[in-house]
Amino acid sequence: MFFSRPRLASIRPRSGHRLLTAGLVLLLLLVGASAAPAPTPPEPDRVATSQGELVIQPIHHASLVLLWQQRAIYIDPVGSAAWYQELPPPDLILLTHLHPDHMNAETLAALGDDRQAPIVAPPSVRAALPPALAERVQVIRNGDRSTVAG
Repeated sequence: MFFSRPRLASIRPRSGHRLLTAGLVLLLLLVGASAAPAPTPPEPDRVATSQGELVIQPIHHASLVLLWQQRAIYIDPVGSAAWYQELPPPDLILLTHLHPDHMNAETLAALGDDRQAPIVAPPSVRAALPPALAERVQVIRNGDRSTVAG
């Protein structure tokens, strides 16, 4: 018995179906990403120094918190403020650059407390922040040195 192969054109989806399928896949990815639980941070690294222990707590991607001498330095805080609930509030916030996975105004505003920790950032980051946050920024350019928050 001889079987013939179906013509490929007859089993390919129409272009409208491809667009609908692509849209549904994108929607599922976006909904799944927004519903994702907070990442579980790994155990912190602990480094002995001559002036006390330095605790390096990774949060997510480039976000981390340094704890040293009763001070908390937040670096590139992004994500939900809930990710930082178990940590002391920031004494200083460092923002490295403008990408949204390194700087998020909503996260910065949510991390605010009565002390309003100073923010250190390059000029492009300061320019992108809303006025209430931008006024807390001390601009430091590549190669600059400064003392902030003691």
